[in-house]
Amino acid sequence: MGNTGGQEVLLTVENLTKEFLTTHGIIEAIKDVNLRIYKSELACVIGPSGCGKSTILSMIGGISKPTSGKILLEGKRLTGPSPDIGIVFQKYAAFPWMTVEQNVEYGPRMRGLSKSERRAITEKYVGLVNLKGYEHLYPKELSGGMSKRVDIARAYANNPRILLMDEPFGALDDLTKKKMQEELLKIWSLENKTIFFVTHDLEEAAFLADRVIIMGRNPNTIIKDVPVEFGRPRQAELRTKPEFVAFKKYLSEVMGNDTGENG
Repeated sequence: MGNTGGQEVLLTVENLTKEFLTTHGIIEAIKDVNLRIYKSELACVIGPSGCGKSTILSMIGGISKPTSGKILLEGKRLTGPSPDIGIVFQKYAAFPWMTVEQNVEYGPRMRGLSKSERRAITEKYVGLVNLKGYEHLYPKELSGGMSKRVDIARAYANNPRILLMDEPFGALDDLTKKKMQEELLKIWSLENKTIFFVTHDLEEAAFLADRVIIMGRNPNTIIKDVPVEFGRPRQAELRTKPEFVAFKKYLSEVMGNDTGENG
């Protein structure tokens, strides 16, 4: 991918603005954001802290409501949480009283699927996130990377149309983080699921994305939409290539030198 020309639009954000009333007056979290996300693409959003990246994600996910503007999923307006939208946060979300298997099965069970359907879905996604053999462990018995695999498997098991990820690997050490990025790309290529991925890590965005959407400050809005031209599949060695390093530098320059977030 990398070139969205001719692709079908899945999600549309039109003139999205979010304001908060504080003791110091009204604060604009985001202003007049316009965005299209295409079917099966992996789009990353970057920008300085406080620019509204996670605010956009929370409104798409139905967690908060916009002050003005609208969000459309295949032309249908979203006004709250939708089963068509899954979310993976930085914070671990697995239920601590459930095993890996029970956590992954939870969504399909809530949707009323049969026992055989739930078993097939659970086995599929436990396998895809490389947790075979760990099905009967509890979250407290897992490493950080393994716990994040549970979160991803839970999200995929619900079969959303679009998967929102809000810095999902931000709490992991660098080695585990890179491994999880590579594993996410493998799952994404197999499942053909649209992903909207928020990060402050420029290397992560460059490695994962078909497009990097850059947000700025004052106002908090999108300042550039950059296609990523590296081919797929992407391997770890890409990170060391001169063209990759140059692209990271370009993203940093667009964001500005005062953000302190150079990935």
